[in-house]
Order: sequence, then C-alpha cells, then structure tokens
Amino acid sequence: MELEATAANQEQQIVNNEGLVLISRINPAQLLQITDYENFEIADESFEIPPSDILSNSAKSIFAKALEFRNDIKFSQSMKDLAEKDLEIAKGAYFPTVGAFFNYNTRYSDQNRDPLTGEFIGFKDQLWINDGISYGAQMNIPIFNGWSTRNNVKRSEISLEKAKVQLEQDKLARNLPLIKHMLMLQLFGSHMKRPKKH
Repeated sequence: MELEATAANQEQQIVNNEGLVLISRINPAQLLQITDYENFEIADESFEIPPSDILSNSAKSIFAKALEFRNDIKFSQSMKDLAEKDLEIAKGAYFPTVGAFFNYNTRYSDQNRDPLTGEFIGFKDQLWINDGISYGAQMNIPIFNGWSTRNNVKRSEISLEKAKVQLEQDKLARNLPLIKHMLMLQLFGSHMKRPKKH
C-alpha cells in the first residue's frame, strides 16, 4: 500500500514539474513574442561578453543622461513649464489693463435716394457718404471682480504643484528600475570576474 502511495506521489510530482517546465517556457516565449511556446526550447550556449564601460558610470550619471532622451520626462517637464506660464498669466490679471480701438465702417442700401433730386444714389457714392469712424480707449481696473482673479491664481498654483509632483513621480518611476538594473549589472559583472570553478 505504501509503495502505491509513494508511486502516486512521485507521479503527481512529475506532472507538477512538467507543468512548471511548461510555465517556465511560456514566460520567455511571451517576452520574445513567440506563439508556439510548446516547441520553444532554450539552448544552453556560452557567449563571449564584450567589455563594457557601463559599470564605470554611476547610476546618477546614467539617469541624468536618460532624462535627456525620455519623452515622458520631457512631456512632464513641458507640462510643468506650461503650468508656470499659466500662473504668470493668472497673476497678470491683478494688474489694470489698458486698451484702445479704432473702427471704420460704411454701408450700402438699394433704397437710398438723393433727398434733393429723388434719384437713387450709386454704390460708390454711398460708400463714402455713409462711412463712419469710431475710436476710443478703455481701462479695466480689477477691484471688484468677485475674487475670481485670486481664485484663478490659486487654481494655477495648485496646477503648478501638481505638475511638479507629476514630474518628480515620473523621474522616480524611471530612477528606481534603473538603480535595480545597475545593481543587477554590478552583481553580474562581479560574478563574471570571479574565477570559474571546475
């Protein structure tokens, strides 16, 4: 009876291990985007690893270089710069504004008649007879505006802080994996430098 239980237990372990082998094939096959994972085999090869100076750089210097090329970091930086400009524009509403305008207009009507002769007035004549000019200046002093200027400035300050936080989060999201990979490279490099035991 014990022999049968041991044999059944070993068969179950074989099935479980076959499943683990299949799963271990699926992961790299998915990474390489291979759909036929059942016929996917991993070859045990030795490769000549070319020398690299990546390990001579610090993680901070690599990260600083990566910031120059990452589009998501550039986008976050642009959003922060835009929020700063929006804040400047919102603060500009505290100051008085001065404006001026000039307007020239004319009109034509097919019903216009000369009051002395009763004849219709021609198109060209009506353009200069009915012309008008208006001009002026205006000044807007934001004293009583229902606190809208102050609220807009506060909103812009909050948007700027959100943009700064987003930029720092994006940098941190890129920095942590970089540090992790650098540590893995250093461990790999130290492993490769160790003498091999036969």
